Amino acid sequence: MQAYTDILVAPVQALFAAFHGGPVHQAGPLYPDFARQGRARHWRGTAPVDVCPQPPGEGEPIDRLDGEALWGGCLVNHFGHFLAEFVHRLLPAAQARPELPILYVTRPGQGGEPLPGFIRAAFEHLGVAGRVRVLDRPTRVATLWVAPQAECLGGLPPAADYLARLAERQAALPSVPAGEVLFVSRAGVGEGLVGEAALEAFFAALGARIYRPEQHPLAEQLATYLAHAQLVFTEGSALHGLQLLGRIPGELTVLARRPGRFGQAFLAPRVAALHHVPLAGPAVHGRAPDGRKANWEGLVYLDTAPLVELAARLFPALPDDRRAQALAQLQDRLAALAAPATLDYLRAHRGQPLWRDAGAMLRDLARTGRLAWPQRLQAGAVLAGLDA
Repeated sequence: MQAYTDILVAPVQALFAAFHGGPVHQAGPLYPDFARQGRARHWRGTAPVDVCPQPPGEGEPIDRLDGEALWGGCLVNHFGHFLAEFVHRLLPAAQARPELPILYVTRPGQGGEPLPGFIRAAFEHLGVAGRVRVLDRPTRVATLWVAPQAECLGGLPPAADYLARLAERQAALPSVPAGEVLFVSRAGVGEGLVGEAALEAFFAALGARIYRPEQHPLAEQLATYLAHAQLVFTEGSALHGLQLLGRIPGELTVLARRPGRFGQAFLAPRVAALHHVPLAGPAVHGRAPDGRKANWEGLVYLDTAPLVELAARLFPALPDDRRAQALAQLQDRLAALAAPATLDYLRAHRGQPLWRDAGAMLRDLARTGRLAWPQRLQAGAVLAGLDA
């Protein structure tokens, strides 16, 4: 850890603002010689992505925190980003200096707001709940200890020592029934993949236990993942919950809704085996202000072909005709859902910055082959606001 004396800590000034031309991260310590502070800064991938916060304006009050404290990070009400980016300084620092408070920053004026439940639960799981102090005003700290991120979004695999620390915390999780195949569904929260509920019904028909994590306390979620031999997740934020665990005895299958192997670096070291199944078929994407396709936001249609092999691997004892029947039912549901799901998605997003290029959206729709010409006309009316 690195110690900084008499250092100013700023509340959140900007966070995840890159799409609007702003910084990914502008918050926290105003390090001296900021560009040379290495792992004390906020990293993604293999490089820091933060910019130095602005100092307080003339006459702006500055709070004072005497004594020593540990740096935690930013509070952000997003399950995936918080667990991927803002908890991985905690264990090494908190265990090395168990007597010190841990500082988190939020936006000005929000310091008195209750923490989201998943953040409270994450702090409890990591054993630091009573030590977190939230700052929402510029604060000068007498001595601030900063540990590097043990994991960062898009970065290298975590070290074995860090995973061992996390694994030690697993002993405090509740006892839950063991099981075979657990399908972790996004049907209750997800958008962007046509047929989340139909996919859930497919796995239920095969005999999987269906689990919607948002309906359960975080500690129970973690214990449930540890208790199943086969975990199946649709690519999404719920996978970042696994970053609170150090050792997962079961196998993990990620149903990919985008190209690539989502989470390979942070998932593979934790599980007995990792599988990626590409379910991403054609897609309709928003457009960034410069005209680039916004691959991070869009509506994806399922490619069901890879599910044949997956079902055989996960449910080898099922008769072939039962697996085939479940797949046929899924395909029928997806065909029926394509038009209404597309129109609902476009209604929900029209007028938003990424969804103003109606021509690009309609060209994408035509290329998918999932909507007939009259339905694409309806989609054009929706984007133009003429469907009332």
